[in-house]
This record gives sequence, structure tokens and C-alpha cells, in this order.
Amino acid sequence: DCRLDAQTVQLLERVGRRLRKISAKADHDIVVNDDALAFGPVLRAANSLSAIHLDFSRCRQLESSAFEALVRGFADNLNLTTLSLNFAYCRLEDSRMRTLCRGLRGLQNLTTFQLILACCDKLGVTGVQDLAEVFVDKQKLTKLCLNLASRADIAQIWGPARSARPVPSLGDEEVQALARGMTGSPQLTAVDFSLRDCTYVGDAGVEALAQALGGQAKLTTINLNFESCRRLGDAALAALAKCIGDKSNLTSVTMNFARCKRLGDSGVVALAKGINGVQRLTEIRMNFCGCEKLGDAGLTALAAGLGDKANLTAVELNFAYCQKVGSVGLAALVKCLAWKPHLATVDLNFAWGTRMAEGSQSVCELLKDLAARLSS
Repeated sequence: DCRLDAQTVQLLERVGRRLRKISAKADHDIVVNDDALAFGPVLRAANSLSAIHLDFSRCRQLESSAFEALVRGFADNLNLTTLSLNFAYCRLEDSRMRTLCRGLRGLQNLTTFQLILACCDKLGVTGVQDLAEVFVDKQKLTKLCLNLASRADIAQIWGPARSARPVPSLGDEEVQALARGMTGSPQLTAVDFSLRDCTYVGDAGVEALAQALGGQAKLTTINLNFESCRRLGDAALAALAKCIGDKSNLTSVTMNFARCKRLGDSGVVALAKGINGVQRLTEIRMNFCGCEKLGDAGLTALAAGLGDKANLTAVELNFAYCQKVGSVGLAALVKCLAWKPHLATVDLNFAWGTRMAEGSQSVCELLKDLAARLSS
């Protein structure tokens, strides 16, 4: 575990062949091209590595030659089982993505792969399509984490003078391509997928993703982040419900729909039916903060979907700023949770719900009873 600099590179050159795991982080405040150029051959020499973690987030001055040296470095480690790459906020255009993908295709022994490309503003359709092809025929891959979040904070990164410039954002076409590629990795047990602030992603993209996940029979953990994907509607929730409803091995579901303002009760009702079919569920985390159309009907259905989940250990639900949600829905949820024998963690957020005043006294009593049981 080291910081990437000249001194570290010299040390690794001496001990490289004895290394089995390496984790390196570049300092985004300095130019790292020379160090990266030297670090690539070190990785190539240490060809018995089983795990590599490289963090080049915010290294916006990383040149093509340095990037290619890094890719050649890890690509020669054919025994790699774990690879984590963080290029968030880098200027990673399609040509560099093609270089990266060429290096990834030969790593057939990967079991865990994490790729963070959040806020890579120059990444386009071609680059994402190349990435999708990487997952074809990855027979040993079990854990996949992809972060393709867009840039909500462009002014903070590039300064006010450039903040008005249009920002490329992934859309349905790119998500559909990734979904097709994902079907080539049939052994997946855990998927973590972030499309936060990808405002051009709509129902068609999520439906394709849900279909791809639906074909993954061994999934135990799903974590999907659609925060501020404003084009998502109830059809997307219905597709996700169908995806998780027949997963016999699924134990943990996390979904973030914060500020997806088109979502309504019918979508949550459909999702609740899917959750009801997940018999081994132990953890559920749902974020509907700012989904203004949601009301008691959706929350009551969600409570019913959790009704027979006796193995639940953790529940986190966020309905903050859902002003149509009232004490009726909250009461149904609390009653549902009250009898769960293994429940250890409950995190409920209903802040700024204007209808909570109605029947609040009875709900408070229910919450007190639940809190007392959890603390006992």
C-alpha cells in the first residue's frame, strides 16, 4: 500500500518479483507522468501479482504515454484475480478507453473488477461500447463494480469560467451496450453499478440493465445508484422488480432513486411485489429522497412486500421530501418491522414530509416500541 512517487518506484523495482498484491495512489496535485511511466514496467516485472489497486483519480494531466505504460503493466499479470482502477475526474477519452480495454481483455482469471470512471467528461459512446466487450467471456468474474456517474459539480472541478460548457452524459444507448456485455459474465454474485447524475438515462436503459441482471442466477448482492436520473419512470421500477423477483440467492438489495422525480406509487408498488419474491433477503436499502409523486400507497405496498421477510437484519429507507407520504404509510412500515426477530439496524428518514402531522402521536408510539425492541 503506497503513494506513487519516484522513491516508491525505486523500492518496488528491487522487490517487485516478490510482490503478490499492490495498492498505489497518485497525488492529483502534482504531475505524475514520469512516475507512471516508470511504474508500468514495475508492474510488468512483478508478473505474479494477484491483486492490483491503482488510484489515479483527479490526475487530469496524465498523458497518453504514461497511461499506456500503466495498462501494459497490469495487462501482463495474467494471474490477476482482483483489479481496481480509479480514473475519476480524469480526461479519459474514447481512444484511451480502447487502450484500457485491450489490456483488460486478456485477464481471464479476474474474479473481482472495480472500475471508477465518474465524471470522465470526454468518455463517449465508442468508449463505453469497448468497455462492454471486456465482460464477454469473463467466466470467472464474480464481483463487478462500475461507477459511471456524471458530473453534477462541474463548476467545482473546472471553475466557473467553464461551467456553462455542455457536459457529455451517458444515455440509454451506452447502458444497453453495457447490459449486453454483462451477459457474458455468467458467474456474477455481486453487482455495484452507479449512474448517478446521468440525466439522459431513461426507462429503456434501465430495462436493458434489469434484463441482463435477471439472467444472473447466482446474484447475492445488487447495488444500483440512479440518483438524479430524472428521466426514469415507473416502467424502470417495474423492470427492476421483475429482475429481482426470481432471485433465489439474493440477500442484499440497495437502490438509490433520490431526486428521480418522475417515479410514482405504481412503480414502487411493482418494486414491492418484486421484493416480496426475494425469500432470502437480509438487507434492504432504498432511497427515494425528493421523489415528490410518492405517497402512502407506495410505502404501504413496500411494507407489505417486506411483510414475510423474517430474516431481515438491516432496513434503510429514505423518503425525505416526499411530501405526499404520511403517517398511514409510515405506520404500516413500522408495524411490519416490529416483529422481525433478527432485525438489528433500522434507519428511516421521513424528513420534511408535510403530511406526517396527521396521526403523528400513534406513529411516535409505534416508533418508540420499535426502538425499545432494537435496543433490548
